[in-house]
Amino acid sequence: MTWHGPTFRISDGEHIAGAWCLVWRSYDRLDEHYPEYLFVYADGRITLGRYDATDLAGLGRLLASGKIALDRPGAREWPAEPSKWESRSPERRTDESFLVEAADEIARLEGRPSSGDLLWEAIRGYQRETTETNRSLLRDAYLAVPAHLRVYVLGDMDRQDRPLRILTTDIGQPVDGGGPGGDRGDAPGRPRLLRGR
Repeated sequence: MTWHGPTFRISDGEHIAGAWCLVWRSYDRLDEHYPEYLFVYADGRITLGRYDATDLAGLGRLLASGKIALDRPGAREWPAEPSKWESRSPERRTDESFLVEAADEIARLEGRPSSGDLLWEAIRGYQRETTETNRSLLRDAYLAVPAHLRVYVLGDMDRQDRPLRILTTDIGQPVDGGGPGGDRGDAPGRPRLLRGR
């Protein structure tokens, strides 16, 4: 899902920053879903279209009820082709991971750190002091990032999030599949995180 912006709304004379994306919305009397704008704002307000307002908890209820879908219901799914590279496809976006993504977008608009920002803070903490406590904090921060966005967190097209998956998986556990995320299990070591942000 791509967030677009900037946008804003005026409330009591105050300019409140926002962003928007498209979702699929079902109306009560119709079985079909139609594209609809979903706006999130720095104060936590979320609107569907121009007027239907809610918050993160309400958005979760709308997703659970099927009144909002992230993908067009009934659309044909293309089978995933095996990768020709040592990369993996992002994990499937779920309602739960989208709610975390929406919360991150609200945090960004408000000027607070997102889960990705907190992950980079944990990476820098681990680079300064490579203790088991900091590795545990890094793992928690990595798993707090929406699952469908984890492959992008390092900004590395070749290795994706693999260094983090290796580093945050317990010794003796499979890195991929059974680890924090992924689909390959052939790297036993723990690489240094080479790039900073």
